[in-house]
Amino acid sequence: MSALIKNLDLVREKYPILVSDELEYLFTSNGFTLNQNKIRLLYPHQKQQVTGLVVNKKLNVSRKYIRNLRAALYSWEKFGLEKASQVYLEKYAKTPTLKRKKKSSFVEAIRGKIEFSKNVRGRSDPITQKFLDKYSELYKRDVIQAKEEPDSQST
Repeated sequence: MSALIKNLDLVREKYPILVSDELEYLFTSNGFTLNQNKIRLLYPHQKQQVTGLVVNKKLNVSRKYIRNLRAALYSWEKFGLEKASQVYLEKYAKTPTLKRKKKSSFVEAIRGKIEFSKNVRGRSDPITQKFLDKYSELYKRDVIQAKEEPDSQST
């Protein structure tokens, strides 16, 4: 594998990808510099991804992102908030970048992922709307109901 990478580097040195003067000016005039090692050409049918977003015909999130979000909502619905939260914290919760900030809770993380998807895909996207509806249903069932239960038991 490393021999293939070395050969690819040699090819790039001999035959760098040429960018038109107009396109290069567009980048440099906006304060960017072109890194020849990161320039790549893709066919229209290939997944074109930039900073985690798919940018082929329209801006989108990856299928993996959607599948993981759907799986998290399913897990919450089927196994309950406590079990889904436990699995999330053990497997997927990343350590926070800010020292004063705690790890985000499962509920906050799911809401954030849905909001991100809504910002990228659009407010009227049916998949995002379905996720938002499912989240609202589960939130009412588990979070709001849990807050109301202690009040009803004390009276």
